Amino acid sequence: MERWIPQARRRLDLFGFADVVALVPGRQGTTYLQLTTAPHGRERLRKVLDCSNVKQVLLAGNHVEVWEWRKVRRNGRRVWDARRWVVSLERGKLRADESFPYSRLKPSS
Repeated sequence: MERWIPQARRRLDLFGFADVVALVPGRQGTTYLQLTTAPHGRERLRKVLDCSNVKQVLLAGNHVEVWEWRKVRRNGRRVWDARRWVVSLERGKLRADESFPYSRLKPSS
């Protein structure tokens, strides 16, 4: 969780990368999110991939995601939409795959 340090006038991310910690129903482990606005998604994704703590968080059975929010016009209205990357560990190396945001996932029946 991001913290504000008033003496330094800085924000400090949990483990050096996480803005939000989430518990997702039906999902094992904790989900750590890095959130940003467009067009900063790729910068934040690079920040997460370069952070040494991400590997340990994933090895502990948790999840890491980067969400980039932007306003789009849909049906004549401006609404928020998210671009989402899921960070995973493959053969000891971090990788990120773009995925649909939760809002676009269809509920299973």
